[in-house]
Amino acid sequence: MKKNNTEILLLIFSYFFTFVISSFFVFWTFIPFIQTVTFSKHFTSILLNDPLKFTKKTFIFSPDTYIQGQIRYTMVNEFFNKYKNGDLTQSNPLFDFAIDKFSDYLDKEKPAYYNYYLSLGKAYDQNGYLYNDKSMYEKALKYYKQAFALAPERQDVIYAYAFNLSNRGMKKEAIDLLNNSLNKNNSIPEGHYYMGLVLATTSPEKYKSALDYFEFSLNQNVNPSPDFTKKIYERFFNTFYLEGDKDNFYIATKRMKILEPEQIEVLNKVTDYIEKYNSIPLINIIAE
Repeated sequence: MKKNNTEILLLIFSYFFTFVISSFFVFWTFIPFIQTVTFSKHFTSILLNDPLKFTKKTFIFSPDTYIQGQIRYTMVNEFFNKYKNGDLTQSNPLFDFAIDKFSDYLDKEKPAYYNYYLSLGKAYDQNGYLYNDKSMYEKALKYYKQAFALAPERQDVIYAYAFNLSNRGMKKEAIDLLNNSLNKNNSIPEGHYYMGLVLATTSPEKYKSALDYFEFSLNQNVNPSPDFTKKIYERFFNTFYLEGDKDNFYIATKRMKILEPEQIEVLNKVTDYIEKYNSIPLINIIAE
């Protein structure tokens, strides 16, 4: 009888062990797999057609498996890239939903992946621009600080962090952060680009310095935000013209030939005049 009891206990234990292993397999392998497949299947198809329908597919986000970080990171990044590439230009309820889901995950789990925090910071910055809501920039700052704490030497973190500070009016802090990075490595063109960007959005008095930083970057074919760069150079063009700053006006005009090729005929007249007469042409010559 004693032997039978032992056999029964072993049998119970084996069933229990099998149940635990099976549950572990289902939770850590099968469920994450189904969540990933469901997300991939529905996200891109619903993205531009019926975004609110996607938010109702709660199984993608529950239960809270290990794959949740990657799903939510991917969702936020997909949207951010569509805004960056110009595929989306207006606010989107699914982007708001993605941001909320990802922020919930990061605040709860606190993963040690700098790119997660950087991505969410950029998403909040994007929404700040879309909604003209400065409180979004404040929320972005929280995640940039966390990204910076995890990866203080990462250039992409420094640039996004600095631009956020600049957008919030903290120009000195942004410039100090970029200067610190450039002092460590002055040869990285992106560092010069973002320094130029911050200086150009500070005041017209900083335009000459900003132009130098931009030219260093653009001469190496580094132009992270072409549309923004074009707008900045239009400011340079107008300001240097009004100031009678021939040398910087000439530099800005030459660059605008590349940034605005549709204006090449008019801009050629400007540079030809400066090269021939060593002075800035009158505005009627530019308009001819």
